[in-house]
Amino acid sequence: MPPSALQLRLEAEAAYEACIRDEFRVYPRPLALYRHHFRNTPFTELYKRRRVLLRPDYWPMLHAASAQRRHFHRDPMRWNARGHSVPALLWSLVNHLYCRYPMPYFWLAEWLRDPDDTSLSRLQSFALIAQGRSVYSLASQGMLGVLLSRKECHLLSSVHGVWGLGPAIRMVQVLNRGGPRALGHALSRCAWGEWPATARRETRRAHAIAWMCRTPGLTGRDIEFVARAVDAFPDLVVRGRSMASLRALVGAREFPRPRVVQAEVQGRHTSPPPPACWSPTTYASMTFPRSHRQSTVIRELTSTHAVHHEGARLSHCVASYAASAARGECSLWSLRVSGMSMLTIEVRNGAVVQVRGKLNRPPSASEFKLITRWARSNELRIADC
Repeated sequence: MPPSALQLRLEAEAAYEACIRDEFRVYPRPLALYRHHFRNTPFTELYKRRRVLLRPDYWPMLHAASAQRRHFHRDPMRWNARGHSVPALLWSLVNHLYCRYPMPYFWLAEWLRDPDDTSLSRLQSFALIAQGRSVYSLASQGMLGVLLSRKECHLLSSVHGVWGLGPAIRMVQVLNRGGPRALGHALSRCAWGEWPATARRETRRAHAIAWMCRTPGLTGRDIEFVARAVDAFPDLVVRGRSMASLRALVGAREFPRPRVVQAEVQGRHTSPPPPACWSPTTYASMTFPRSHRQSTVIRELTSTHAVHHEGARLSHCVASYAASAARGECSLWSLRVSGMSMLTIEVRNGAVVQVRGKLNRPPSASEFKLITRWARSNELRIADC
């Protein structure tokens, strides 16, 4: 039996990711790898128009764009740069390369996403939708990560006020079930706002979202509790329950913690390396909407890859804290404006103990206000940082 188109696409994507892993062995430093790729992309001559695109922070985005060059709709050298900020320039470049029809602005987050989170199927979906492909057909093929109804696909093309494909999917699922936009924003800020999970887990999440839409008066902490409980206990049924009965049912259980397996290291003065990823803390992320085109978010770093890239972007030593974060001694957070890393935050013993930006600069007054709001919402103290 010949393989299906979906199976061929998944095999090609797995082969590409294996190729990237092999290249990381040749270029162990991420900046060296991206510099190598940038020299082989069709964007090497764009520095004559906008030198800001040559900053190493944006090479992953340009490398991801060059990987989709077969979907280019226009010549990169005919790009007429519009805007002065970096997100505006990148959005202008993406629209020039791919878009035959207007696209919602939340898609830019998929191009600015961390390299360890980037999925080729998402970027390919953007290119195909921008050139006229049906959103429903791509969702049916599994390229969006979750099955959507025709009404939800129609809403996805006009959703606004969110940042990223995952939050946009949560918003349309809430709106399709008659829920308020505030619930969609709350779901996009919790763990469900990331890239969709497996099909079986997404089915349980859909039932929980329908229950949330019918249950008024839910707070942000209630939504976070339900999200964690639904993901942790596959046998949990929320239908027909109130929030009080749900808390009473789950209160007798203990949330399972993922098992962390560390490599054995021989030697007297050596310590095992940190695992590839670790479980997040109970502190919640926070999004500060600034305008319909720009937003600020504080999110946790829960993988070695993300911590190393954070240190490479901001040129400081946050990578040395990865082992402590994996052991649960501290937690590391990143303050980002339109997907760009601006500050790294260390939380230890219920307090914000360190905040550093590019080259270990201290936070500005406006940035410190945002960190204070986030700390108060999570009942954290702010030490002398």
